[in-house]
Amino acid sequence: MPFQPIVNAVEAVLHFNDGANDLANVLHFQFTSAYTSTDLIALGGLIDGVVASNYLPLIYDSVAYVATTVRGLSVANDISATVTTSAGNGTAGVTGLPSNVSFCLTLRSGLTGRSARGRFFAMPTIIGNLTTPDVFSSTYANALVTMLQGIQTAAAAVPATLVIASRITAGAPRTSGVTFPVVSISHRNLLVDSQRGRLPRNH
Repeated sequence: MPFQPIVNAVEAVLHFNDGANDLANVLHFQFTSAYTSTDLIALGGLIDGVVASNYLPLIYDSVAYVATTVRGLSVANDISATVTTSAGNGTAGVTGLPSNVSFCLTLRSGLTGRSARGRFFAMPTIIGNLTTPDVFSSTYANALVTMLQGIQTAAAAVPATLVIASRITAGAPRTSGVTFPVVSISHRNLLVDSQRGRLPRNH
């Protein structure tokens, strides 16, 4: 598909690895005007800091956080920044769940339509964060919400706004992508979800 700009928006990719697969969480942020390299470095650093303090303690020890890369989306050949300050393994414990077992947070803009809401699949955690084989504990779920809210709050200091990015409407690509500010982060239930893309290749 041809490059599709989202003016003054950036993509932040949180890179992880479980030894067999490269894993990632992707978030989007909107600036009110043109961003600079300094802005991208600052945003990446703030995200990296929240990962270290609030995300790694929820992640299975065999999953490693590698880096956060922030890339501009205004033009095809845009600026980017990579921060590796907090690179290291999760610290939740050693009895982990499979890579595809995940908890899903929902990002809401307060508007209707699929384009105006998003999802965040957490990195693999430990069996101890389950209350039954298919239900996560509320403590774990709330800690994930707090973590993502922490990223949202930290980004505001750049300033950048956590958003939901939409590139398709009514089944067709938009000429330019649009964004919707995230107004709430929550979970619909405590049930185990699956991020199937994290299964081993040829599974």
